[in-house]
This record gives sequence, structure tokens and C-alpha cells, in this order.
Amino acid sequence: MMASLSPALTRHGVLHVVPSSDAAPLDPALAQRITTAFARNAGHGLVQLGAAEVDGVLPPAFGYFRELAQRYVTGPGKTSDSSALATAS
Repeated sequence: MMASLSPALTRHGVLHVVPSSDAAPLDPALAQRITTAFARNAGHGLVQLGAAEVDGVLPPAFGYFRELAQRYVTGPGKTSDSSALATAS
């Protein structure tokens, strides 16, 4: 059976996932991985989306957070001037 989940923000700005009857259904294994990661905390959930679920098809709401997480995961390694890092050390 397919699971329907949706990303949601608490009023304090914490990202989590909730069951949603109007969300696109997810493969049960994918839903379990996402649910388990977000059960730990939002950071683990975002890393799951941005680093582990890079090839799969996700509904647009999860796709948005996957892209956000991918930018965060790949961002620290990018710099416009790599020599600046070498001289700063």
C-alpha cells in the first residue's frame, strides 16, 4: 500500500513529515526511509532527501526540500577562489 506524506513546518519553523490524504502517494520503502530520518530530527530528514534520495522521483513538495538540502550538502565544498582556502589555513 502506498503511503501519503507531506512535509510540514511547525509554528516554530521545525520541518517534519505528516500523513496527508491529499498528498501524492509514495512508495512504502521511500516513505519509511523519509519518516525514519525525520523522526530523528529535521537535519537527518534533510540529509536523507538531499544525499540519499537523489535519483528517485519525489512529489514537488519533497523535491523542493531535496533541492534545498542538496545545495546545503554540496555548498561547503564550493568556492569561487579555492586558493583562498589554502591561504586561510
